[in-house]
Amino acid sequence: MGKNMSVELIQLVRQIGADRGVDPEILIKAIENAVVSAARKNMPRAKELRAEIDRKNGEVRLYSQKTVVKLVEDDILQIDRKGARKIHGPSVGYEAEVEVQIAAEDLGRIAAQTAKQVVLQRIREAQRDNVFEEFKDREGTVITGEVQRFEHDGIIVDVGQTESLLPYREVPRNAGLHQGDRIRCLITEVRQISKGPQIILSRTHPDLVTKLFEQEVPEIADGTVRIESVSREAGDRAKIAVSCKDKNIDPVGACVGMKGSRVQMVVRELRGEKVDIVPWSDVPAEFIANALNPAKIVRVKVDERFLKSVVIVPEGQLSLAIGKHGQNARLASKLTGWNIDIISEQEEKDSAEKKESEVTTDRLRELGKKRAITKAIAALEGVGEKVAERLIGHGIQSIEELASSTEEQLIAIEGIGEKKAQKIIESAKSAVEKGLTHEVHDEIKQEVS
Repeated sequence: MGKNMSVELIQLVRQIGADRGVDPEILIKAIENAVVSAARKNMPRAKELRAEIDRKNGEVRLYSQKTVVKLVEDDILQIDRKGARKIHGPSVGYEAEVEVQIAAEDLGRIAAQTAKQVVLQRIREAQRDNVFEEFKDREGTVITGEVQRFEHDGIIVDVGQTESLLPYREVPRNAGLHQGDRIRCLITEVRQISKGPQIILSRTHPDLVTKLFEQEVPEIADGTVRIESVSREAGDRAKIAVSCKDKNIDPVGACVGMKGSRVQMVVRELRGEKVDIVPWSDVPAEFIANALNPAKIVRVKVDERFLKSVVIVPEGQLSLAIGKHGQNARLASKLTGWNIDIISEQEEKDSAEKKESEVTTDRLRELGKKRAITKAIAALEGVGEKVAERLIGHGIQSIEELASSTEEQLIAIEGIGEKKAQKIIESAKSAVEKGLTHEVHDEIKQEVS
């Protein structure tokens, strides 16, 4: 392949290795394979071609397998014993397969160009692999990049060694991004595609808020303060709940910073998105009340079985607690994991009065129904009011039920003997046969209406 080609290739290896962070050994192996590929096109009949590059000076040597024979008839496939012994020693015998170096010049200019193209391709592949290896374990982390250009499927962001994609669905509506802007994004996915590694970014993911606070608040970075949960409507507002085991440290104050410096850094990065920081609590009612900040809360009723809560607020705080288009309540619900229903004190009072009224009405209806049934049964021959009350007390709810009762059932009731039981059953049956029960039903309807 010639001294000049050797020098050029070794220089290329060193340059790429230094500039692009590609392992030189990977490139050397690629060159050796490329030399073999080029040689096969020019020497298709040669056996077991192998290329070797001197790691020090870049000299390229090409080898081929040949058979040891007495008389050489094909110098591409054969070598005489004398020539073989010069290379491999006196122990070489006839019909042995030996490796023989081929003059590199036999490859020619076309072979050299082919080798170079394959090498460059391998360099690109190696570079792509390096980028993928670097980023594959960085999913869920924040990276800083520069907005390069706007394409049909998203914004191309330069993150250093490669370009990444910020899909439009991952861009908040208030983004206001322009070419050349420096932005921080969350890496949500790193995948290999035909063109190489693809890094997918997000500016809407709730975890972006968490990671930004980790970068701005040392107490979060070192684990002193913990972000327990995050809820976000990207571009408008976010809420984070924070806690701290050290009672001497105010977790909210740590996140806000001196004169709001820390939270304002996050807000600026989010292009003005408002961030509420609230204290976390393992007491559901307390946590729900905190989550609805800045609204003032009177009390919170919780149903832990169904994770439902009713929050009572002063009359003037209702709209603040719910928020514009219900946003504050929605974010609080996501932050706590509870279903939140917000009502005013007056609404609670009205609801309680209505419920009490409904209970009273139901009781009156029940009493009216009982009076009507007692009156109807007491009017039967041989019954009377006291006996009627005893019958109803034992589960008899109508004249029809009384008519279908057995003597034994009635005798079991105090004050009713065998003859009286017979008489009561006969009277009830007679009333049913005469159709008198219709009048009773009408009375019951009047009593409960």
